Amino acid sequence: MLTSALARISAAAVATVPLLAVQNTHAILIRHDALITVDGDEFHGLDASGKYAEQFDAVVAIEGTPGQGFDFYASGVLIAPNLVLTARHSGVESLEAIRFGSNHDDPDYEAVVDDVVFIGGPRPPGGDSRDGSDVAVVRLTDDVPAHIATPIRPTVETDTLVGKTASLVGYGLSGVGTVGHNYVGPDTDPFRRAGTTVIDAYGPALDASGNDIGNTDMTFSADFDNGDSANNVLPGSEDPTEFEATVAPGDSGGPLLVRDFSGEWLVAGVVTTGGNGRYGSIGYWTSLAQHATKFEDDAEVPLVLIGDFNGDGFVSQPDLDLIITPGNWGATQLPSGFVEWNLAFGMFDGLISQNELDMVTKNWADGTLPVITAVPEPSSLVLVALTLLHRRPRGCTLSPYTA
Repeated sequence: MLTSALARISAAAVATVPLLAVQNTHAILIRHDALITVDGDEFHGLDASGKYAEQFDAVVAIEGTPGQGFDFYASGVLIAPNLVLTARHSGVESLEAIRFGSNHDDPDYEAVVDDVVFIGGPRPPGGDSRDGSDVAVVRLTDDVPAHIATPIRPTVETDTLVGKTASLVGYGLSGVGTVGHNYVGPDTDPFRRAGTTVIDAYGPALDASGNDIGNTDMTFSADFDNGDSANNVLPGSEDPTEFEATVAPGDSGGPLLVRDFSGEWLVAGVVTTGGNGRYGSIGYWTSLAQHATKFEDDAEVPLVLIGDFNGDGFVSQPDLDLIITPGNWGATQLPSGFVEWNLAFGMFDGLISQNELDMVTKNWADGTLPVITAVPEPSSLVLVALTLLHRRPRGCTLSPYTA
């Protein structure tokens, strides 16, 4: 928690701190030589991080007054039309507004918080925020219109993500790795920014020597690489990603995003804390896996598997049957038997066809895969699945993940 906004930001230069920020602060630290080209136009450094963030309309700025006499911004992500996931330490009991859009000072849409659905648990007195409990979900008074933002589904994946490239998004302090956060100066640049990193570890948070930090667990750790071995402080590759980045004050609650085989973005964790934003600093995200029951029972957000079209918690024969049943294959409306969240989370693209079939076959349980002897056609369905001996339960590995 913050004891003083300015003191916290100053202390961030030498210590690891929860990443709230005073009002009108900025977002994501990116590699100084980042470059993105769009329609022939080049965007460098901070401009590249802003351009990369445009695809993440579900990531929100959170405004509140936690009682210390100052306003703050944190970050979060829409996981259902009326639910926002953030960090517990983001002052969820006193949130004032949820703002959507690339500029939190000029939002495209502003939502009001109705209540707190759940928090991951209390922080023990004197405990570390990286203990696995720094998660919260709040309910909005109204559904966010579909044209404003598309919810991003949470996943329970953890250690399988180590070594994978992930995206980080938020409205915190910005800058580049050669200087650290807030180099653009105060009260400017209120934009959503994003970058990428390779997840270096999962479990207890790791310090700059690669050692476990006491009283921490269920945490993703990733360092800010620039190709210099001196800044590769955690085990793993020292090669920076194309948009290598880390987190800063104000990014608290922002999502750690990964992609599944179909290209769908998934939320694996939320920002808990970070360092000074220079190369070699470490970002930390609390995973969601340990809160799966709360997500399903309290938030009613199904942590389902891709390919689990009937919503029973398995990718198995009934899901395959739903796809290949005459009248379903080639259908342009969601047929009976498919749970409605397939629409909300993009698992139905408007036509029951090869895409849906791939979701089942690629996410079948480890072991014997269904053997497809012919590709079904809308007019003459011929598909036989043999040796269907296993089914994949909810929470099993979704793979492969890509950036």
